[in-house]
Amino acid sequence: MSVLLWLRLHTAEGLGAVRASRLLQRFGDVEKIFAADAAEVAEAAGVPVKVARRLLSDETEERAHKVLEQANGCGAQVIYPTHRFWPPQFAALPDPPVVLFVRGNADVLSRRQVAVVGTRRAGSYGRSVARRLAASVASAGFVVTSGLAEGIDTAAHKGTLQAGGTTIAVMATGPDTVYPPENRRLAEKIVESGGALVTEFPPRSSPRRQNFPFRNRIIAALCEMLVVVEAPRRSGALITANYAADMGRTVMVVPGRIDDPNFEGSHRLIRQGAVLASSVSDVLEELGAPPKEVISRVPQLAPDEAVVYEALAGGAETVDEISRQSGLPPPRVLSALVRLQMRRLVSYGVGGRWSRIV
Repeated sequence: MSVLLWLRLHTAEGLGAVRASRLLQRFGDVEKIFAADAAEVAEAAGVPVKVARRLLSDETEERAHKVLEQANGCGAQVIYPTHRFWPPQFAALPDPPVVLFVRGNADVLSRRQVAVVGTRRAGSYGRSVARRLAASVASAGFVVTSGLAEGIDTAAHKGTLQAGGTTIAVMATGPDTVYPPENRRLAEKIVESGGALVTEFPPRSSPRRQNFPFRNRIIAALCEMLVVVEAPRRSGALITANYAADMGRTVMVVPGRIDDPNFEGSHRLIRQGAVLASSVSDVLEELGAPPKEVISRVPQLAPDEAVVYEALAGGAETVDEISRQSGLPPPRVLSALVRLQMRRLVSYGVGGRWSRIV
């Protein structure tokens, strides 16, 4: 099976994506790599002979079988460069992944995508912008791509789903592990709504710190435009923006207050030449889409209701989370939620979590 050869190439210890790319360039076909001897493989990849022997070993073949079994067990398909769902956008990557594990609809990977990224520690303004921006972009027919992290990523995924759109979550874990765990239900909704969970890490891979830059380069490669909503001076979103710029993608940045440290990295990107996104219409115009935003169907709300409703848009789900984000005491939050529920604007779910309906 061809997929097993790709998995052997992917899981071989001491190889990595860059050296795997060298082998593919040298041999032109994955089958020819495994038909060669260890000395040829070592020379082509620029690795010691012992690494090449390990790649060609029965041990690596057994590992590939195990990884494929685990992928099938969690409902993930394995795609690779000769697979019909392999995204052509990866041609811009100097170190493309050898394989991808995909849960959901792999066909969406080749559609036009806008990535929305930012800090995990986003404020209510950034979350609200990310949610509204994602909803408008999705309504214009684009797939919204992000990283399933807390903060801006979560708001972007939720905004897309709220608008009835399609979203892709690129993960820094295996396809069987959702991080953070609080986003498990969100991940399920992404798949149920025709989107996809995507990762280059095999099943049972935990969210190690060094995985995230690899995840970020995939987000940057998949999209044609990347929008940074809120990024402090040290933010993974800046890494993603640099990857995107290096690959010739359009990078747009939402500005914040000049005294807000959570936008320090965002403002630096603007100074360096990123395109200013002063409104959702700016983003749609840059994409060549109709310059209109999603029209809200929410009626006039009382003050407490409006604050609570906005907190839900910013990613808060429990009474305590809404209270912290809105500044209202829990009893007033609960009272406002009940009134919103009676107006069929919010719903109450498992685990004491509230969500917006419209």
